[in-house]
Amino acid sequence: MRNSVVAMASVFVVCAAGLLSIHLLSGPGQAGPPSPTTQVEVTSAGLPPSAADEPAPTSVVAPDPDKPKGDKRPPADLGSAVARAVRAGGSASGVGVLVLDTGNWRELAAADADRQFRSASLVKLLIAIDAMQSGVSSNSELRTMLAASHDGIANQLWVETGGNAMVQRQARKIGLSRTAPPLDPMHWGDTKVTARDMGKVYRHVLTELPKTQREVIVGALAAAPKLAADGFDQHFGIPYGLPEVQWAIKQGWAQGRAGVDLHTSGLLAERSRVVVLLSTHAPGTGYSRAAKSLTAGAAELGGLF
Repeated sequence: MRNSVVAMASVFVVCAAGLLSIHLLSGPGQAGPPSPTTQVEVTSAGLPPSAADEPAPTSVVAPDPDKPKGDKRPPADLGSAVARAVRAGGSASGVGVLVLDTGNWRELAAADADRQFRSASLVKLLIAIDAMQSGVSSNSELRTMLAASHDGIANQLWVETGGNAMVQRQARKIGLSRTAPPLDPMHWGDTKVTARDMGKVYRHVLTELPKTQREVIVGALAAAPKLAADGFDQHFGIPYGLPEVQWAIKQGWAQGRAGVDLHTSGLLAERSRVVVLLSTHAPGTGYSRAAKSLTAGAAELGGLF
């Protein structure tokens, strides 16, 4: 799930020359998505992961029969517990947590929820919202981009929606106070997001979008296959950590000299909960190790379901 291109005339020249330098680790979807453009790493470093860094399948966490249901811990305590579970994996240098009850939109868990992280493919939610509002994409393309986290479609739509200008436009509309476009507009995966702002994006999808648009997005997230378009196992975090809970997810993963970013987010339990878990890990961390830590963090939320 990685990077992207800038909405400038020069980008089109670059694309035509076949030199498009974009990358998000995401993948093709169901029916006939466009072939991915040449892609590099989502980070500004532009270093593709080695085969050794590709994640082995992450084991599903078995539900703990002794974990009490109806977790009553204060939001800060539960959020801290989730962050500790992620950091117990030994590689996370930053963790952002937010869980919302969509019935009244109160926070059930929060930790470092305003800390900025590189978005990786989470920015595809903003791309999809803007593309539907401007009519520059078909619903089929949007479903593929979201469900299989397809970078080629994201590259194309990043240009067509305006790139950095699109991020600023949607941030104003949705009220995202800590979301910012990438410094290098060629790298859409370097868009800055926070757990709390991502919670606002999900709230916007559920409460502000027309039903037809909402169902395109949520339906795609609910259909996310185990393997993304790039072959990455995207069921880490929420799906493996909460195997008995119905979900509709958007995941993110990226790697470079700045470290490894891994995110799990989505709507859970028939849209009654929003869960956002963002993390950054030390350079050189393997995806498998980072994925297991996110899965452990998600499992800590089992008492809410």
